[in-house]
Formats: sequence, C-alpha cells, structure tokens
Amino acid sequence: MLMRKINVAKLRADGLNYAGYIALIDQLLEVGKTTGPDQIPERVEKSALNRQRMKRWDKTAVLDELLIDKIQKTGRKTGLMIITEGWCGDAAQTLPWMNKMVELNPTMLEAFYVLRDSTDYINDYLTNGSKAIPVLVAFDFHSGDVIRVWGPRPTSITEWLTNLKKSGTLTKDEINYELHQYYAKDKGKAFMNDMSDFIDAL
Repeated sequence: MLMRKINVAKLRADGLNYAGYIALIDQLLEVGKTTGPDQIPERVEKSALNRQRMKRWDKTAVLDELLIDKIQKTGRKTGLMIITEGWCGDAAQTLPWMNKMVELNPTMLEAFYVLRDSTDYINDYLTNGSKAIPVLVAFDFHSGDVIRVWGPRPTSITEWLTNLKKSGTLTKDEINYELHQYYAKDKGKAFMNDMSDFIDAL
C-alpha cells in the first residue's frame, strides 16, 4: 500500500462533508440511481438499504468513553479522507461512526468523503490489490503527509468473515446477510477497538 502525500487543496475541491455525502445519495435515490457509473438495479437497491442502516446508526451510535477521551485530546490538525460509495454495505455500517468521531473534535478533525469510482484516490490504497472500500486515510492537515490508513472493515470482523467464507457452507447472499447481522449485534465495538489504536497515531 502506497503512502503518497495528500494534495489537501485538491481533496478539498473533490471531497464532500458528511452532510453533503448523504445529500448526494438521497438525491440520486430520488431518481432511482446510486453513486458510481454502474447503475445496475442491485446496486441501487443496496444504496437504498444502506441509507436505512446509516439513518439508524446516525441516531443510535454512541462512542465509548476511552475513544471519546482520545479524540477530545487530539492536538494535531488532522484530515480524514474517506473513500466510499453509496452502495457499499461496509461503508454504511462504519461511516456514521466516523462522523461521530469528527463531531467530537471538529477543530482538530476534518473529514472529506470522496467516491471511489469518480476519483483516482483509491489507487494509492488498494487492499491486497483490490479496490475494497471504505478506506479511511488520516493525514497531517498542513503537510499532507499520510499518518494512518484503515479499511475496509474492522479487524475482528474481517477475521470472522474470512473464517466464515472458508467454511464453504454459505452462499454469497447468506454471507452478506450474516455480515450485516454481525454489525448490528456488535454495535460498533469492533470499529471502536480499531479506532482506539488509529487515534493513538494522530
């Protein structure tokens, strides 16, 4: 994975804040579309389902006290580039939590949401050669130096999913169902565990 310096001015022009990203998804759904060039019905349906997931987490997500304390003590102005798409299920389960983090310390944390398939940022942050999303990239806001990269899903959930796939007993749709059930039951714990270490690097 390359650690290329972020062009902050370009990212500011390309990126959206969380409210802008949500508004874009909603506007597209109103006309039966989703983000990205591939407008197959399956992706539009996923985008609509993901909006419901995000609405739920926007209302119910609560960061744990340890993570809150670390975020509030962050002393370096840090940019967060979030590479995503509206149809991505893992993004729907984690982006609302990222937004909660930014809301805690907006003076030190500023987020920029960019679309994977409409920009070339993802090419610097491949996961085992694939354009897996979401990807969260923390960078020094003044120098553009990359500090830390996370994605596309929490470490413990990735390990659980890998073992589930190895079992070979479930179809792709069944695996996807179990994945989102896991997220729902986990209530952000796996993500927050990862973010505790992530914030330590800022």
